[in-house]
Amino acid sequence: MRKKHDKQWIHDRLAEGGRITTTRRRTKTEAVIRKACSELVEKGINLTIDTVAERAGIHRSSVHRYYKVLEEYRQSASLNCSA
Repeated sequence: MRKKHDKQWIHDRLAEGGRITTTRRRTKTEAVIRKACSELVEKGINLTIDTVAERAGIHRSSVHRYYKVLEEYRQSASLNCSA
């Protein structure tokens, strides 16, 4: 068993905490983008990086970083229109 003053143990604990924080931040940002996309789709507004960023209240670069979420909504919107 490692002791708490062991440098490797401390490093491992800090790295684990960083991964958890990053995962939570990613999940929250994706949720904000999904909510903005669903609101824009309901109103019939085109999903662009600018419109989603404005609606979500986040920077355009963040929406661009999570572009896959935007593409999911674009595909589902096009499937709903063709049905």
